[in-house]
Amino acid sequence: YNASPLSVIAACERLALYQRPRGGRLYAVLGDMRELGAVAVAEHRRVGALLAGLPIAGLLAYGEHARDYADGALRGGW
Repeated sequence: YNASPLSVIAACERLALYQRPRGGRLYAVLGDMRELGAVAVAEHRRVGALLAGLPIAGLLAYGEHARDYADGALRGGW
């Protein structure tokens, strides 16, 4: 399945709404969004930056664009 940036953002926003047990943490686990062409790097960074603004403890990114997710998260304040 090829996720779009909007669907990944929606999933992350939904994840942030989950109630956690006291002291519990939420982590996002994301792989590459494929077939984005020339905007792939920018879109992975955008999602990473969005995660930094959500009540999510961390990110596990996998794939060719894992570094782009991480770069976006760091630029977003993580």
